[in-house]
Amino acid sequence: MEEASFTGFVTDHEFVVANTMKGIPHSYLVRKRSRDSDEFSSATHFIRDNGFKRPFYRKVYAYYRVGDYAYWTMGAAVEETVLINRAHVSTIRGGVPDDEE
Repeated sequence: MEEASFTGFVTDHEFVVANTMKGIPHSYLVRKRSRDSDEFSSATHFIRDNGFKRPFYRKVYAYYRVGDYAYWTMGAAVEETVLINRAHVSTIRGGVPDDEE
């Protein structure tokens, strides 16, 4: 997956607001609600291969920025990943690189 395809994938899907973690505002896309499971896997690979690393509690995750949002997964094997998360860049611990970087 290339950057333009990833951007199209995340902008073409509706993300659901996560109500269970009000102190960590974010939303998510569930694999089974994506238009294509293989495309979801490709997006997961894209984030992990191209994202910037930031710690979250005791783990480090790869985040990928598109506009005002950063996207990440929780680290399960790609075929087992069921969520892609999204949060406004202002809420990402450790900051987010500028779009130009």
